[in-house]
Amino acid sequence: MIRACGLDPAAGSGLNGYAILESTDCRDGVLIESGAMGSLYKVLERLKGCNVVAVDAPLTIPYRGFRGVERRFMKTYHVRLLPGGLKGMARLTSVGYSIRALMEEAGVAVIETHPGSVAKINSLEGTGDVFDAIVSSAVALAHICGAAQYVIDHDGLLAIARFSINRDKIELKR
Repeated sequence: MIRACGLDPAAGSGLNGYAILESTDCRDGVLIESGAMGSLYKVLERLKGCNVVAVDAPLTIPYRGFRGVERRFMKTYHVRLLPGGLKGMARLTSVGYSIRALMEEAGVAVIETHPGSVAKINSLEGTGDVFDAIVSSAVALAHICGAAQYVIDHDGLLAIARFSINRDKIELKR
């Protein structure tokens, strides 16, 4: 059984959205759990059984301004991102960096994604922490199943996927 998870962490005192998909064949995934909690550590405990967690936060710390991977991602997909080096993004970047360390210590692989852009690319409508976590979990499933696409630069990797959502089922497009 494959477990692919998504996480939309809060940079401050907000809620942390999370989603867990299960798949047996890499064609599609079924949403088995999603929600939002105030405690990031409680969310991370729930995600320890995942094969991969896709996180909506910078996982590498930039020198300043945009990271190279963010510039390349915007140019490739014609979307806008906030620079990881922006003063207001510093807390989220720090949270992402910590999540990566904690999950990898627990044996869970972590990748970075931007669910707002992924939703736009897939013509999906929705907002909020849980929606972003569900989109991120679909990217994690695509990563596990070899169906993700990546933008890579010297300072990071951003993953996207093409998929459709039908109720609680996510179908990957290859």
